Amino acid sequence: MNPKKTDQGRLISGYQCDPPLAYKEFYATKQLYENLTGRRQERRKDVIAYLLVQSYKVGEITPEDANRLAYETALEFTKGDHAFIVCTHVDKKNIHTHVYFNSTALDATRKFQNLYNSYEVLRSINDRLCKEQGYYVIEHPKEKGKSYKEWSADKAGTSWKSKLRETIDAVLPSAEDFDDFLDRMRQTGYEVKRGKYISFRAPGQERFTRAKRLGADYTEDAISARLAGKQKPTPMQKKARRFFAENINLLIDIQAKIDAGKGPGYERWAKIFNIKQAAKTFNYLSEHGIADYAGLLDRMAAVTEDMSSASSGVRKLEGRMTEIGTLKKHIVDYSKTKKIFDQYKTSGWSKAFRAQHTEELRLRQEAKQAFDALGGGTIPTMAQLQAEYTTLLEQKKARYEEYRRLKDDQSELQTVRSNVDKILRVELPDRQRELERSRQS
Repeated sequence: MNPKKTDQGRLISGYQCDPPLAYKEFYATKQLYENLTGRRQERRKDVIAYLLVQSYKVGEITPEDANRLAYETALEFTKGDHAFIVCTHVDKKNIHTHVYFNSTALDATRKFQNLYNSYEVLRSINDRLCKEQGYYVIEHPKEKGKSYKEWSADKAGTSWKSKLRETIDAVLPSAEDFDDFLDRMRQTGYEVKRGKYISFRAPGQERFTRAKRLGADYTEDAISARLAGKQKPTPMQKKARRFFAENINLLIDIQAKIDAGKGPGYERWAKIFNIKQAAKTFNYLSEHGIADYAGLLDRMAAVTEDMSSASSGVRKLEGRMTEIGTLKKHIVDYSKTKKIFDQYKTSGWSKAFRAQHTEELRLRQEAKQAFDALGGGTIPTMAQLQAEYTTLLEQKKARYEEYRRLKDDQSELQTVRSNVDKILRVELPDRQRELERSRQS
């Protein structure tokens, strides 16, 4: 939860726990587990929490979406039965997320069974969610990573590969095209070899290093894509796009393209926009009564607002569930320390006795303060609290399903908007000329 890695804590979320106090809550659940079940694990053998890590290709996901996707993955993997925290790190070039989930279930009656194939279940959930939302999935994962020699060299800053990656990253922003990129690499002192694979060799290095060995972001295709990604629209293109976006009737324009199927503009348009995509986009806009770009943006804003409301509802329910968990712990502590407290009272409030039982009396006092905070009302029983917790859990699941549905709608809207934007980009020159002719007449 390092603030420097999580954008000052903004990229931290929790399920059924308060992230800053998660470790205390995890321990409290384990204590409750021991009291309820009578089972106890040796400290050195006990598992406090499990760690999951998700990582993404550079530039393919926002930190917020990475945090949300990790939350969804953890929730499905644990079936909502275990508290967890989600911490997304943005201190490295690739966004990645750490998830810690409590080994003890929320109701403190059982623990997570880490079977030999648990990782396969986790990978299946992760891959399916990523595919559904358009993120890259490793189809045939390799188990082998860096050798210890390479890892230690990277750590010490002496790896040829590490230095080559840094040089490429430094040179790319100023390069105009691929040939210019290679010239600039030579100017830094690297020897360049072209062949089936492009390779580089630094001064003093014995062998060439193939760029593809540096990782997916350093293949020739990836470098070319990074260079192409720097291109920005001209002021005229921005102006034309803005005019078109404000005036186009999306349904009429898309339907016209679908019906045309010929003409000088169609061939150019079809090269980057599939007719099936156009039909799918048209159907969505038609079904939801969206006739113009402004309407599309309004619907996106409405869905985002509804998502925020659903998310807020989930967090509110989680807050009460956390309160119930804390109150259950106090009830257990109060009952467990009754005998010690009675002995303390019989001793005449002996200081020596208190010194011998400081921890038990502290738990008793904290529980008493929690009960006093109820305002003199009847202290609920464990059964009542568990019943309320079960009800809240069902409400939370329903609310979260609503959030998931809205998220799917948002994802579909983003695809529709992307499709519409592709149409806008292709049609811009013609529309701009029409605008100029109308002004002249």
